[in-house]
Amino acid sequence: MASKPAEKEDIYAPPKADPVSLNKAPKGTLLVVVKAGIAKSVLLWWQTIALAWSAGIFIAIGAACVFSIAGAVDSFHLTGTIPVFDGTSTVDASLDWNIAIPVGVRKLLAGVLFPVGLMLIVLSGAELFTGNIMFLLAARMAGKCTWPQVIRNWILSYFGNLCGCLAVAYFMFHATEMYEPSPYSNFVMATAHAKTSHGNFGKFFLKGVGCNFLVCTSLWCQLACDDVISKIVSIWWPIMAFVCIGFEHSIANMFFLPLAMMDGFDLSTNEFLRLNLVPVTIGNIVGGSLFIFVQYLIYHPYVAVEVSTMRLKQGNKKAGAQFKWHDGLHHAPGHEHSMFAGLHSLINSLLGIPNEDSTQEETDQSPTGESDQNPTELDAEETDKNYRPLEVVQEKC
Repeated sequence: MASKPAEKEDIYAPPKADPVSLNKAPKGTLLVVVKAGIAKSVLLWWQTIALAWSAGIFIAIGAACVFSIAGAVDSFHLTGTIPVFDGTSTVDASLDWNIAIPVGVRKLLAGVLFPVGLMLIVLSGAELFTGNIMFLLAARMAGKCTWPQVIRNWILSYFGNLCGCLAVAYFMFHATEMYEPSPYSNFVMATAHAKTSHGNFGKFFLKGVGCNFLVCTSLWCQLACDDVISKIVSIWWPIMAFVCIGFEHSIANMFFLPLAMMDGFDLSTNEFLRLNLVPVTIGNIVGGSLFIFVQYLIYHPYVAVEVSTMRLKQGNKKAGAQFKWHDGLHHAPGHEHSMFAGLHSLINSLLGIPNEDSTQEETDQSPTGESDQNPTELDAEETDKNYRPLEVVQEKC
């Protein structure tokens, strides 16, 4: 009996998840990141703001955990008596020790507690500005959304995050005077002082770069996992690292500093923006961009075919035509508009891999010599009209 010929390996095929660890390889994770970016780019404005509002609340909850636990661990005051041998007999000596808690211990407690905010964001599907920097840039570099869509999502998610943080800071903590007693109030004021006095624009910018590089690393790692426990662990370590190191997160600072200002910290809105929020936000954008730029540049040539065939399904006409591929507002350009299309062609030529455009040139021509209809338009016409407008061809994250 003749043996079945071995199938030729498809170098562009995304890797299957490991049956034991249930994780994806980096090139498979890139596909999920791009698909998530496509989905985020077509959200309605009010959906983005609502989900960003939730993300701001979750980040504020994680920051409040830091104040509640790390802020309460200030020092230990031990009093009483202790037996002491004076050379001839044992006597009771009075004990009055004030033991200060090392700064590293408080940082470690903060790092352990703060990641709860990002865990809630990931599991609930909320929109976090610092994470959307990675997702939207990945979709843009793949040519699957436009720059106006990227900027629109960033602005709306940033505004929604700010509203969520301010709401929690005022209604949950300032109005309830939860952090009025000492040592909580001392820790709140000390945190605000450290975030506005220890550094200049450049230092806070660099702290923002390091922060969002690690935040995007945690989001990338959790997308490589298929089970909830692995996602939580993947989120926890990088976020704990940036908190313990002392990097700056713009959305978390929307809770830390406004709460301190509400409770009496001497800081104006202009100083808050100039000394912290603006440089940290710019640094967060640069840090997230650096991370996804490197990941995309390295792994995209291996999944170029899969990325080029990603597309939205046709939306229900009753829901509005703005989600169709052909509409100017939400038009998603094809793979030929990818930011790295030329670079990928060069890499393929150096590796001896035929370029997709050259191998498909003959098949893309009709018998009359004219190009066939755009496959994206053809697919959109044949798609079931009952699909909802936000459906995206994507794997389960």
